[in-house]
Amino acid sequence: AVEEAEARARAAEAEAAAALLQAVAGREAAQAAAADASAAQRAAEAERVAEVERERERLRQEVVAEVKALEDQVAAVADMAMEAEQALEAETARRVRWQAAAARAEARAEA
Repeated sequence: AVEEAEARARAAEAEAAAALLQAVAGREAAQAAAADASAAQRAAEAERVAEVERERERLRQEVVAEVKALEDQVAAVADMAMEAEQALEAETARRVRWQAAAARAEARAEA
């Protein structure tokens, strides 16, 4: 009877040890799953950050292109304004010469 009781006690101890090992293994598996989930979350966040950076760069390039186009338009308008000013100066000079010639002709006619 004592041997039987000792055998049952050893069996119970073995079962308890097995249950403890199983609990430890389960806890380790849960920790590993949590670590995997955390790594997946970090990877997803890194991808979102990368996507935001790509979009930011695309928008920056778009703005740079729009600014360049506007600068080109401003330069073209400045060129047209300079050409118009030169044409106006030439026309003014022609009219002044014409008026001077008319005044000389009138002075000769009166003389």
